[in-house]
Amino acid sequence: MAVIVVKVPPLRERTDDTILVGKAFLHSYGVEHGKAGLAFAPGALRALRLPLVGERP
Repeated sequence: MAVIVVKVPPLRERTDDTILVGKAFLHSYGVEHGKAGLAFAPGALRALRLPLVGERP
């Protein structure tokens, strides 16, 4: 059996990914609840770019 180690930096170091993750969750929520086309307000997108509070290494 082979093991491959993939090191991924924490989300707090990948601020662009927080937007992608948030949009993916919003899309999934919309599909599950019949609300296609949901989008974040501009202020919410700005908030997603802020440092994540409470995340511990």
